[in-house]
Amino acid sequence: MKKVSVYTIFDSASGEYGIPFFAGNDLTAQRQCCITLSSLPVNYWKDFQLIQIGRYEADKGEIYPLDENIVVSDGHDLINVFENMYKESK
Repeated sequence: MKKVSVYTIFDSASGEYGIPFFAGNDLTAQRQCCITLSSLPVNYWKDFQLIQIGRYEADKGEIYPLDENIVVSDGHDLINVFENMYKESK
């Protein structure tokens, strides 16, 4: 049974949540989030949080919300992930 997590990016400056996306684990979600934010100046990243909001069971085609959302990373964590991604690409 394939299960993946459902994530969203919260923008504290606007008070809005982004369109949900799926990832197999938190690190993959962090990397996807960094790619999404990469068009913005890094000093804006402090306004964002990566939040896990649910899980998806592919064999059933069903999405289940978490009892409580989980903040996976804040903007400072995402900057570190992005810097490590850049180092790995060299």
